[in-house]
Amino acid sequence: MSSGTSVPTAEPLSTTSSERRPRVRRSSSSSRPVSTSVGVSGGVSCCDRSAVTVGPPGPAGRTHHSPSRLGAPSQRCFPVAGGYHRPAMDTRQHGSTHVVRLDRGEPVIASLSAYLGRARILGGAVVGLGAVADAEIGCYDPERREYDRRRIPETRELLSFVGTISRLDGRPFLHAHVVLGAPDHSVLGGHLFEARVAITGEFVIQAAAIASERQYDEDTGLKLLRFTAPARPRPSRPRAAPRRRSP
Repeated sequence: MSSGTSVPTAEPLSTTSSERRPRVRRSSSSSRPVSTSVGVSGGVSCCDRSAVTVGPPGPAGRTHHSPSRLGAPSQRCFPVAGGYHRPAMDTRQHGSTHVVRLDRGEPVIASLSAYLGRARILGGAVVGLGAVADAEIGCYDPERREYDRRRIPETRELLSFVGTISRLDGRPFLHAHVVLGAPDHSVLGGHLFEARVAITGEFVIQAAAIASERQYDEDTGLKLLRFTAPARPRPSRPRAAPRRRSP
């Protein structure tokens, strides 16, 4: 993600009949210039948080921001069909429960993993649903000690997304399985390596303060979940004294 430290003013274009000079105005919330030209990037990076450029896809499939309010900063940038980009991930939190909404074009595993890192969630579980495309799933073969991978480029319903959160090399690690539904109502599932949101993605994260990490297992060839702290014994409740009946 670009830090947006400097945003250059749109350069004047040649004054031919087929080109228009971009209009540049000052945003009310910032002294930085904001280009309001159509179809002109003005030299601003597509992922610059302070850049707002509205228009159809540019050269080489570049897309531009189309925020609901001109001047609203974009969060992230992903190429999407149709030429317009919606604001990226939106989140809410209440206690240990986090709700994450991903928009069209966002990578599921990468986006959720980035949020886990920002929220410092090192343990817990994730569930979700929605619709995805360009999914890569796999089924582990213990004999060959490798995954049989399959890529599904078409859009599929994300019927089920379940995952566990642990640590790997000191960072949050998301291990997720999915069930994908086809238009003929057939289903396919497996370990999810990555997928991109096709319509929307809705996920609920339940954070848990349980110390666990991924450690390599010689027998399976996988990095399995291991608890790094002993389980806490449940406190025993004192038995209530029997009530005496009054004579």
